[in-house]
Amino acid sequence: MRHVPVTSAPEPVVFSIDLNTTDPVALAHQLVRTQPGSRPRLLIDCQHLQCLRTLGVSHLVSQLLLARQAGAHVLLSNVGPALQRALCLLRLDEVFELQPMGSNAGPYLT
Repeated sequence: MRHVPVTSAPEPVVFSIDLNTTDPVALAHQLVRTQPGSRPRLLIDCQHLQCLRTLGVSHLVSQLLLARQAGAHVLLSNVGPALQRALCLLRLDEVFELQPMGSNAGPYLT
């Protein structure tokens, strides 16, 4: 019997971005263009999002859905209880990976 070595796929790169200063849609488009065949993973820390206070949840959701449509996999960390409830009510907890506040960020950075 011949054994073929098993090669593990390279770990996906996770891009930690600050939505207060970065357009996730433009970044997703740029990453997809520069890395064809890959699906960039965008890690967004929701703890200090200014857009939630100024523009609301609908703006945040719109930006995240457009980034996903552009080809990015969206990971949300430090999701507060109110935002988590809103995302669950919209069933977006099935679209984005959510990590509640106080959880360890380990799984996203592997």
